[in-house]
Amino acid sequence: MSKLWIKLYHEILNDPKMGQLSDRLFRRTIELFLLAGEQNDNGILPTIEDMAWRLRIDIDTLQIELENLASYRIVTFIDGEWVVTKFCERQAATPSTKRWQQWNEKKNKDQYYSNKPANVNQTNRLNPTNNSLRDIDIDIDKDKEKKSGANAPRGAVHPERQELKKYFLIKTGLPEPPKSTSMKIMQRLWWSPLDEILKFSGCMDTAQDVVDRSVTRLRNKELTISDPNSIIKTARAIHAEINKPGAASTFTETY
Repeated sequence: MSKLWIKLYHEILNDPKMGQLSDRLFRRTIELFLLAGEQNDNGILPTIEDMAWRLRIDIDTLQIELENLASYRIVTFIDGEWVVTKFCERQAATPSTKRWQQWNEKKNKDQYYSNKPANVNQTNRLNPTNNSLRDIDIDIDKDKEKKSGANAPRGAVHPERQELKKYFLIKTGLPEPPKSTSMKIMQRLWWSPLDEILKFSGCMDTAQDVVDRSVTRLRNKELTISDPNSIIKTARAIHAEINKPGAASTFTETY
């Protein structure tokens, strides 16, 4: 399902790489962001033929523009597909702790320019009638609960681990590990590699994409896959390829 909107960050106005683009390439960049959002596939863009039709330009011209934008690391070409780099990470939901920081900064800024005394203190933060602050506190508490899952017992595995494990099992067709499997084995062969993939991927969409590419690459080489630990080296290599400077790296650090 396509998205009706995307995030477009203010930092683009001060991004030196965006500032070096011609007006035509700047416009093309925004159009590619929109196509990636419409595609809703982890930043992967439509085929060059489809993009040329949508943008009403010829394929040769678009190919040249894409290669120019790749030199600025705005897009990258990998496994036969054009991708807006780090699109997934930049479009991910803002953590509630960051929302709290943004709200607090806005409050202080409004107070400074209005010269009015602060109307929020520790007491009314706990007031259930103050819905905006109450909701922020609830969100922060939920974040803390999620983070506490890292040290939870085996029966309370972190939900992102479980989601990525389920995706891995679907892609490989492997059965669930036996319940008799020791915690030590589960940690070494399952949870540690899944945690690592989640960590360097930055979000679930990217993690699933890395797993998908890893499984495909190993099967093309007719290598055995028995657990997430079987694909971790390939996953690291694919992540390095995606982030290789000048080739499969990210757009700018501000996008």
